Amino acid sequence: AMPASCSPGRPHDPGFHHYHVHVGTTDREYALYVPQAYAGGRTAFPVVVGAPGTGSTPEQFARASNVTGSAERFGYLAVILRGEGDALNVEGDCHANPTRADDVAYVSAVLDAVEGALCVDERAVHATGFSRGARFLCRLASELSPRVASVAPVSGVRFPRPNSAQRPVPVMAIHGLEDATNPYRGGGKRYWRTGVLDAVDAWAEFNGCGSRTVAPLAAPAAGDLPPESVAEALRRGE
Repeated sequence: AMPASCSPGRPHDPGFHHYHVHVGTTDREYALYVPQAYAGGRTAFPVVVGAPGTGSTPEQFARASNVTGSAERFGYLAVILRGEGDALNVEGDCHANPTRADDVAYVSAVLDAVEGALCVDERAVHATGFSRGARFLCRLASELSPRVASVAPVSGVRFPRPNSAQRPVPVMAIHGLEDATNPYRGGGKRYWRTGVLDAVDAWAEFNGCGSRTVAPLAAPAAGDLPPESVAEALRRGE
């Protein structure tokens, strides 16, 4: 199928930009990276939403994940969230803290703004994040499934209980076996408790997956992952 298009086009300057949206009476910030290939904004681009870990700004997340380089290489719009106090609202079992900001409404407002201003393939809005950001993605998969096509949590996959997703949601979970903050086998802090395989198996059951298969993945190409940035993030315990 041919990619969707916009006529007239919705041009936008390339590069890293900061924007604000209103969520109720609160002014919230997000970052947008537009690759060079977007140009005149006539072809609909996919979106990758980035959710930083605790204490990370959008710029720090962009450096650690190389999301801007990947946006240039693969051709997508990168939208990076910013939680209040640089901490997105997610607690145990992907529940919200009711005393904090409604960050699902915030993400909806950000997507409204981006989809209203740029040429976006609304069927291809994906999300990735690290640690707290990864746990927040799993909350989005439950509470915003009509707008989020898939999630790729890094060091933070959880299964929402209850899970309110209205359809199966593809999940690609990436996790270190020796992660001391969010332990692969479970335990750790109060919000964590169960292990990665528990969460992955629950998602597989929810999504109606059948038999399990195991397939090796090729190592990333040189330059895809800036190891010094990842190491810095891990030292901060995000």
